[in-house]
Amino acid sequence: MRGIRARVLRICDMTVDTDALVRPDGPGSGGAKTVIPCWAMLIEHPEGLVLFDTGERTCEDGSSGRERLVEQLALCGVSPEHVRLVILSHLHHDHAGNLDLFPDADVVVQRRELEVAQAEVAAGTPGSIYRREEISGAVRWRVIDGEREILPGIRLIPAPGHTEGLQAMLLDLERPMLVTSDACYTARNFGPPARLPGLYRDASETLRSVERLRGIAGRSGAFVMFGHDSEQFSRMRLAPVPYE
Repeated sequence: MRGIRARVLRICDMTVDTDALVRPDGPGSGGAKTVIPCWAMLIEHPEGLVLFDTGERTCEDGSSGRERLVEQLALCGVSPEHVRLVILSHLHHDHAGNLDLFPDADVVVQRRELEVAQAEVAAGTPGSIYRREEISGAVRWRVIDGEREILPGIRLIPAPGHTEGLQAMLLDLERPMLVTSDACYTARNFGPPARLPGLYRDASETLRSVERLRGIAGRSGAFVMFGHDSEQFSRMRLAPVPYE
């Protein structure tokens, strides 16, 4: 669709176990670590500014992901109050950590994702990656069920497995862009064949979602942007340079 531009906002880096990205078939990497990117995406749309994910609130080096997001938006000539719509792939803290910067924006999330996150926070579930401060404030939730073209040229696609309600996004740019978020951490997960990550809620749903996304990419000719692929991210255009 003409008039859509997407800018990738680098928030911070995170250090994770290498085996958390792609589940090993054998003994694993022996505790090796990998540095991965945490990012958000600003979408300039004829109907207003859209933000896909909001990144981590506090980076592991102690710096403020919140300040970093504001700085990245400023590179694009934008302030948080200019954003009219926030789309959350899912509600883990490295994707929804700065949601309170956008109190006047509608926040689009899959119903199942919000239900599970709120239940875990209410129950104090041990080891949960959902944080109360991200999902319990005065948020203008716009809850959806299933696949939806949320604005012309922005299609949201359920891709459960990593979480129950994760959603990917297909952008109608000159070359379409399929943003997998954590439905597919890296190109190795995408395959073929699809490979499980180390962290997921449902293995079979994870693999089905990857296969579905691969089919969408094949039919649309889309460029596929993965959730935390450091090699791919090193080659990406970063804000303020757009994809259009």
